[in-house]
Amino acid sequence: MGRRLRIDLKSAPPITFASLFFGFTPARFDLGKMGAPGCIAYANPHVVLGPLLTDFNGEWFSPPFLVPNVPSLAGTEFYNQFFVIDLRANRLGIVVSNAGKGLVGY
Repeated sequence: MGRRLRIDLKSAPPITFASLFFGFTPARFDLGKMGAPGCIAYANPHVVLGPLLTDFNGEWFSPPFLVPNVPSLAGTEFYNQFFVIDLRANRLGIVVSNAGKGLVGY
């Protein structure tokens, strides 16, 4: 709390678009039913940051997000995951990153 958090994307296709899904409840939605086998959405999209553009190395570095120093936020869980456009990967043209889970605390 009162510190900065970065959520970076690496190993994505170069020069493509991505979105960062950020949520406060977990999800488990199989995108294989929509044409992206092996891709599972784990973060509910309560907040979506994007479109983001990856660089020539397939990376995107987030600005530091400030976690407010508010005691009532202690213990709040959050989940995040990138959704990346990759037209060659599957019929849906989307792949997902590993999911992240965090806990706000002191």
